[in-house]
Amino acid sequence: MECGRGSVFVAWEGVTAMMTLKAEQEANYFKEIHSKNLRLKRQEVQDWLVLWVFNHLFSGAEAYVSAHLRDFPPDLKVRAFPGGIGISVPIHE
Repeated sequence: MECGRGSVFVAWEGVTAMMTLKAEQEANYFKEIHSKNLRLKRQEVQDWLVLWVFNHLFSGAEAYVSAHLRDFPPDLKVRAFPGGIGISVPIHE
């Protein structure tokens, strides 16, 4: 499953990077033609930049958690019982 999560982070990285660059180019064009929508386009650039930065933070946090859970037993099962929650861990000999 790590490959799937990594692919999503890489794909979103590409989308946010390209949209940031595209919005920046559009903002430069709006500045050249003295458009009154320049302020809105600058806000769009900032929005995409924030999403780009948060992608880095979330992917780093996910990598940190995955590294620490690497040795976690994959056979661990959590089940709901009538009196509460139970956890079962198989013991291999």
